[in-house]
Amino acid sequence: METNPKKQRQHCYRDYASGQWSMSELCGRYQISRPTGYKWGDRIEAEGLKAVDDRSRAPNRHPNRTPEHVARETLLLREKYGGGATKLHQILKRRHPSRNLPGPEYGQRNPGSTRPSSKESAQAGLEASRRRALGDSGAERAVVKPLWISLEIAEKG
Repeated sequence: METNPKKQRQHCYRDYASGQWSMSELCGRYQISRPTGYKWGDRIEAEGLKAVDDRSRAPNRHPNRTPEHVARETLLLREKYGGGATKLHQILKRRHPSRNLPGPEYGQRNPGSTRPSSKESAQAGLEASRRRALGDSGAERAVVKPLWISLEIAEKG
């Protein structure tokens, strides 16, 4: 059998279009489900051979995404003043009182999407994790059993 999905779809459709095999036989031969076989057959008939290409699974739109101008300004403020999302949200609210900024009002937990994502921070050349910047490897936070628990386990065993 083919291991390239694109070629496998082409061969499956070619065999189906020849009329020599039923869809059930082809799906068994190519190890795909019948709904998938019919989906690919219908798609190739409608769109031609360009339909065998893999399609992106990413959504077409992101309704909760931070607007580009807000993310850009937040990154600039972060470089200039530092601090976390709450501080940056307060600064943005003071600078633009009439602008409808994402995130809750001052004093509430979780300042929301005003904070740039780690991807946006990485694109701007900023470090996403403060722990790494402070040299925290996480080894100090390892869970260690107290001695008395270890002794109780040894006595029972």
